[in-house]
Amino acid sequence: MQQNKSQQILKMLNQVNWVYRILFWVIIAFFGLIVVENFIKDLTNGIITLIISIFIALFLIKLVFGIINLTYANLQYTRCLKLMNKQLRESGISTTLSQQSKVPPSLFAIDTINKLLFINNQQTDYEPLIFDKEKLISAKVERESTVHTTTKHKGSVAVFGSSFGYNFGSKSTSTSHITETAFLELQYLTEQKTSLTLVIPYGGNRRGAEEALNTIQQF
Repeated sequence: MQQNKSQQILKMLNQVNWVYRILFWVIIAFFGLIVVENFIKDLTNGIITLIISIFIALFLIKLVFGIINLTYANLQYTRCLKLMNKQLRESGISTTLSQQSKVPPSLFAIDTINKLLFINNQQTDYEPLIFDKEKLISAKVERESTVHTTTKHKGSVAVFGSSFGYNFGSKSTSTSHITETAFLELQYLTEQKTSLTLVIPYGGNRRGAEEALNTIQQF
């Protein structure tokens, strides 16, 4: 039996999750065996090995996950979006505005001609959801700000006889920047007569979220 597009999307996303899990536990198991072996030989050596292994394992996990994000996961997310866009075309929606994000895959479209909204994301289990203005309870744009701070310490390298040393300076500089993320929140009435809030991510495109909100309010 051939899988429908929604099932294919879920399958691809599950495959990505399994790759992450398998690689994570392979790294943990590898360093776990090394630590256990050293603990059996000597307690002090085992503790030192444990501390070193934690840092190396965390570095490897970050490195491997970063590579997966840029390669396999990126390819799977792109395939998911292609299927979702195909579902959008097959739905008969006349797209006026649309918004899509890759991680996690999400697709949103507005049809001003027929006054319809199309949503396909995690919240809909990747089943296309289409509803008209009569079922729309409210719509608003929410913003989330995150402050990122980077601190740099100044010091110098000095030569003492035949050895090297590092002089820690008392000066340090901190640089902060704010990252703003915008979301379009839609509250709609389900078939069971209950309200459900759907979140459409717009990333740093706040104007895009506000444009979508203004378009919906003109229904």
